[in-house]
Amino acid sequence: MACLEALSACPAKAALVRTLVIDFAHTWPCDVSDLIVESLCAVMQHLRGLQRLYVKTKYEFDPLLHTVCQHMRARTFDLRRLHIPAAWVRFEPKSSSPAITAQLQTLRILTFEGDLNMYEFGDNTRTWQTLCAASRHGCMFFVYDPSRAIVSLFTLFIPEASWPAYFDLFTRIYCQTDQRISQLEIYVHPTSDFARAVSLLPSSHLAPRIRRLAFIVRRLLPDEPHFPIVIGSEPLFRTLSSLTYLRHVHFDSADMEITMTIRDRLSLAAAVRDGGTELDRISFPDGRVKRQGASWTWQPRS
Repeated sequence: MACLEALSACPAKAALVRTLVIDFAHTWPCDVSDLIVESLCAVMQHLRGLQRLYVKTKYEFDPLLHTVCQHMRARTFDLRRLHIPAAWVRFEPKSSSPAITAQLQTLRILTFEGDLNMYEFGDNTRTWQTLCAASRHGCMFFVYDPSRAIVSLFTLFIPEASWPAYFDLFTRIYCQTDQRISQLEIYVHPTSDFARAVSLLPSSHLAPRIRRLAFIVRRLLPDEPHFPIVIGSEPLFRTLSSLTYLRHVHFDSADMEITMTIRDRLSLAAAVRDGGTELDRISFPDGRVKRQGASWTWQPRS
């Protein structure tokens, strides 16, 4: 509180601030006094040089959201990196989406903390449109849900030429700083190269930790044609096998056709297991391959 008062009393010093961390992740909204919010609002209007903003709150609806979004929309500052609760986007898209869009001229890294729940978003939702706009401006984004120890990657929105830079950024932000990650979700376009995406994963950082890897296939636009997806390939075998403790691979294709015979699916599972992993299951939209004893069986979805 004293720091906020000092900065609000000296706009020249506030203008020199480059990084601001607002952490109320362990505080009830009723414990955040109006005076704190007013002081924060008074400070933010002077943060002309702010480049990195990290906001952590425990609940989706709180007065901080409106304060932060107000200054983002007004372009009080031009951010390069923004970290916000995923709940702000899920439950308050009318406030948060325009605020994010207003920062896209300079924003390069956007991270969400919590469950963004992309399954409930269609191609025309405000959140989906915001992510599309961010990708067009060269902004790279991730979702990290600490409660499930899962990071979601969005190669779906990233040009393939930028994948190496995207995965390198993922390594620096998450793999080298957080040892709790045990699951990865990779959102991919149906025309994407699965094997190349996996080959770019930092196996040296992830091999001791990743237990579940999911590929979620989505079209960017509802009028895109359906594409049959061929998953089986030797490069994919090799790269999956580098994840030593991998137990579950999941292919989620909401509106795509996966073209693989049952025999090919069994062969894929056996190859990844024999490559040195702990794999015991591969899930497909129409069923799963499961290890039973020393053999593999196909279990169609009922």
